Amino acid sequence: MLLSRKLRPLEGRLAELEDRLWLRDILGGLGYMIGLTGVVAWASVWRARKKESLTTTPLLRDEGE
Repeated sequence: MLLSRKLRPLEGRLAELEDRLWLRDILGGLGYMIGLTGVVAWASVWRARKKESLTTTPLLRDEGE
């Protein structure tokens, strides 16, 4: 019981700290969004290049060279 009474204020303080929005949380979220945007951009370029390589024919070499 004595320990329980002493821990009660610490539990309240811990709950307050967990509810706060920290700078690292904001930066982490921004980094996550930028990373996903980069993956989408890379995938779209990769798909465009893949599609382009399927539609173009390679240049024919001159037999005399």
